[in-house]
Amino acid sequence: MHNRRRVSRYLFGLSARLSDSADPVGLDVRVVNISTQGCCVEGSGALKVGERRVLVISWRASEIRAEVAVIWSDPPPGAGRAGLCFRWVRPEDQPLLLELCSILANQPDSGPADAEGDKSRPHRQVA
Repeated sequence: MHNRRRVSRYLFGLSARLSDSADPVGLDVRVVNISTQGCCVEGSGALKVGERRVLVISWRASEIRAEVAVIWSDPPPGAGRAGLCFRWVRPEDQPLLLELCSILANQPDSGPADAEGDKSRPHRQVA
């Protein structure tokens, strides 16, 4: 099978929030895997392909804030997962995102995740 990804994704597992101008409170989701270009979230409800949202990941007493676009969606009753492409990451958050991915890449037994988040391995928690 041909891997279409340009960068590796890494198992993650922390909570995040998806919001938009119509719903500033947002939706709590879990980031299943992450890369410097996007992520897979779980608990996303009924997101539609093409929708744009703001994703906020809290990590190390900071926030990584990114404008994202939904590139695929598996609505409930399935896993409620969605693939998100980072359209824009705040410049001050870019080093934090790079650091997060670097740490995940270098953790023991934490290789790249597949597109759906490898369910055979535990999700990586990074403090």
